[in-house]
Amino acid sequence: MDSQFVTTFKEEGTLRLSSFAAFKQHKDEHRGDKSEGHALAGVNDVENDKSFFAYSVSGTNAYVLSTTMRSGPDISQAFGASSFEIFELIGFSAAVANEIPGCTHTCISQCIYVDQKVLISEGEAPTIDDMKAEPESNDVSLEKVLNYANTNRGPKPYFLKDRVYEWQAEYRFIWETNKRTNSHIYITAPELRNFCKF
Repeated sequence: MDSQFVTTFKEEGTLRLSSFAAFKQHKDEHRGDKSEGHALAGVNDVENDKSFFAYSVSGTNAYVLSTTMRSGPDISQAFGASSFEIFELIGFSAAVANEIPGCTHTCISQCIYVDQKVLISEGEAPTIDDMKAEPESNDVSLEKVLNYANTNRGPKPYFLKDRVYEWQAEYRFIWETNKRTNSHIYITAPELRNFCKF
């Protein structure tokens, strides 16, 4: 990453976390993925010959730390020559979560590179009646649709990336909060350095 952020973290224990909203503001092609968190998630109900799909956007309330599992001149050229290694991922993630106001949960994973951001599972799909606002109504409840879609998709949309970015070998930390995140945040926790090598 940029040397100023590594130096500040090493000397003061201050770490800069980003967000999907901030990613979209980057002008360079390596950091400016406009479709972060977007996915089409569905369930294919083979037994009842029906399907349910919903387009969703994850991460609007999350802070993110993007790391890589590789090194080399192409990574340094794209993201900066300075770096540090996180060697204890779960402890690091939990310690950061303790410093973020309103953090509700955290998840970590390597990114999944795909040609299309589509998640399909097999199971019982809901009926139109399941999605109605009221039993006798013809109106579909947007809240029910969104709740079902959120339950069905799981955490994978946080980690889906277009295949064009596969060379980055990204490993991602996610901290979901109870408020919308529109920018980055700085946290100061010197003990985080115990999980890292400089």
